Amino acid sequence: MNQKDQELKEFFHKETEIPQVVQEKANQAFRKIEAKQITQEKPPASLRRMKVCSIGFASAAAVFLFACLFCISNPVMAKDLPLVGHLFERLQEQVSFFGNFSDVAVSLEEKEPESDPAAATGSAVSATPAAFTQTSDGLTVTLSEIYANQQAAYITMLMETETDFPDILINQQGNPSISMTADTTYDFGASPEDPSHIYNLEGRFLDDQTYSCILRLDLQDAAEGELPSSFSIGLDIEQIYGFKQNPEVWDSGYTQEELEAMSDEEWAQLMAQRDSSWDTIPNDHQYYIYQGSWNFDIPVTVDTSRTQLIEVNDVNDAGLGIESILLTPYELEITGQYPEDQMGNFFLVALDADGNKLPYNESDSSTNNFAIQDRDISTIQIFILDYVQYMDELKGEERYNNNESKPQEEKWETLLKENAKYSTTLHLDKIQ
Repeated sequence: MNQKDQELKEFFHKETEIPQVVQEKANQAFRKIEAKQITQEKPPASLRRMKVCSIGFASAAAVFLFACLFCISNPVMAKDLPLVGHLFERLQEQVSFFGNFSDVAVSLEEKEPESDPAAATGSAVSATPAAFTQTSDGLTVTLSEIYANQQAAYITMLMETETDFPDILINQQGNPSISMTADTTYDFGASPEDPSHIYNLEGRFLDDQTYSCILRLDLQDAAEGELPSSFSIGLDIEQIYGFKQNPEVWDSGYTQEELEAMSDEEWAQLMAQRDSSWDTIPNDHQYYIYQGSWNFDIPVTVDTSRTQLIEVNDVNDAGLGIESILLTPYELEITGQYPEDQMGNFFLVALDADGNKLPYNESDSSTNNFAIQDRDISTIQIFILDYVQYMDELKGEERYNNNESKPQEEKWETLLKENAKYSTTLHLDKIQ
């Protein structure tokens, strides 16, 4: 599979607590399966239910839109600051990988960043502002600031329309459901066979014609080895698209109960009857689409001072275990080990020192990347579980949180230990 297909496949093994995001991503993955671009052996019934439950969230989205508009009136969003060069200050507490980026990031419009003290720990660039602003299909995209460490590059983006943005779905976190497809290349090492990626953006509308977000580019996937201290990222954005607040729904002629009861063969036959215009992502039935391209060449300098690689290399007799942990002030990424070609049969859960589930970074394509900024990770517990058993029996929001106040027999870690195929406890020193 190419990189885009692999990202979609990995989503099947990634849990999320945001129904709208689940719906959107499940739709994407199922479209790929239906088009025979990727395959999956007997998808869990829960995923099939997500596929067919595509009616009913439009009215809730209106509530979330109101919440989003309320959020942008708070003191952080209303600070009297120029937009370009100060987006981290507005957005850094609003994203899943939140943290204090503004103190270490560098504005991309600075012509001589070497004189800026932040350049010592941030990402120094030397370019004219015009190099980071381009317009296509009535949408002007400006790259504003950048910070990079050995885990990822974080880039703030401003999108401005000539007319008002259409009615785009707002998820429970207050983020517009906006994504983009882009070719991402790096001027070191071999070029990827397929550089195209789908990026789910995290940001806010600042007004009816202005959207701001933080783009996270995973550098671990890019490097596949040692990351150079400085390099250039080529970002060719092909499409920017938002999931409609009121998307069209294909009428199969069956009830939800009938759809859920279908065998995989019956489901495949039904999908084969649908017009092919539904099989591409994005499509005009469900998305508002801006066509590119927007092309940027982004110089990067990597901050290595706040990243820690912890080698674990612990594997049990079944071939399950943990290879390493990459820790930054913003994220924790766990590299697991699995029997060959069996990663999809398992699900990894990490708990913080209070016994509560670490939240998954929703902007990352990696399965086991967690947000840690507001969590105590002096001790973490890691469990590798059977995927189907976890989804059907072990998960549940009532189990995820407030474990510090529960008796030991009711703690989630007790249930996970009883069912884990592999588990370990690690003591970490969080990098400040």
